[in-house]
Amino acid sequence: MDASENEIWTNYQNGENQIMKSIEEKQAPLCWQKYKGTYLSFFIV
Repeated sequence: MDASENEIWTNYQNGENQIMKSIEEKQAPLCWQKYKGTYLSFFIV
């Protein structure tokens, strides 16, 4: 899946809530950060 094809983005607060839930469930979510037309992908562990 390419980040540029994803049409659903979330704001910081919603992203933080989803990340905290994943951490509680012992999961490492894949996150994409969009900045000036470029995308960075990373896992939060």
